[in-house]
Amino acid sequence: MRSRPMLAVARKDALDLILNPGTLAVLLIPMLVALLFAVLRGAFSPDVSRLLIYNPGGSAVERVLSEGFPHAQMTQAQSAGEVQAAFEADGSSPYAAGLVVPADFENSVLAGAPAQLEVYFNAQDVSTQQQQLLKRALSDYARNLAQPQ
Repeated sequence: MRSRPMLAVARKDALDLILNPGTLAVLLIPMLVALLFAVLRGAFSPDVSRLLIYNPGGSAVERVLSEGFPHAQMTQAQSAGEVQAAFEADGSSPYAAGLVVPADFENSVLAGAPAQLEVYFNAQDVSTQQQQLLKRALSDYARNLAQPQ
């Protein structure tokens, strides 16, 4: 292959980009929009660092919480009281969210019995919108467990 004709075409295209700002704008705008979306995604993504979970039955509902906060560090609690105490303090919990799962959660839902999850949030770390999204994800999990499609 001859490199001289290829260099001539590349030179012509480079001159066209420099001399015609419209062509340069068409080339750069998609890259700038992608950069803008990357910056905005980083600004609005949940920045939750620590989650406290009491899950004695090894329920898969813990996965829903981890998907809601993908970069979070999960800490296992020893009791439901430990989770409750961490969020009943003066509002300065070191955890962003807490979850207490009953030992027989899946079995209760499958049997049609009412089963309650206890979810705690630190309002300083988790926005109201994030709280609502997580609550919805947990209720959807229980609904799909009870009535799989």
